[in-house]
Amino acid sequence: MFKVFVKSKSAVGTKHSPNFAPKQVQANCRHKKANKHSWKKEELEAYDYSAMREQDKRGKLVQAEKKGEKKRENEIARDMKKEGEPIEKIVKYTGLTLKEIDEI
Repeated sequence: MFKVFVKSKSAVGTKHSPNFAPKQVQANCRHKKANKHSWKKEELEAYDYSAMREQDKRGKLVQAEKKGEKKRENEIARDMKKEGEPIEKIVKYTGLTLKEIDEI
């Protein structure tokens, strides 16, 4: 399912349709962006708001991924530390600093 920004006489929003192919979606987005100069203020604000929300979603996903990676690195370091592995080896394989490993 693709999310496409559409402009109509009555409202601005998103349209969900499984019938759009990726090339059609891209062409539609380029067309809409090219015609932005003819949009009303409310339409531009709605478009900008939807773009900001999409960026926020992407940012949250990136943050969640980084947090998950960091958690996993800490788990690996903790397990290696329990097994008596040398600190240098833990640093090499987890990418954590000496200070981070000492705090575990």
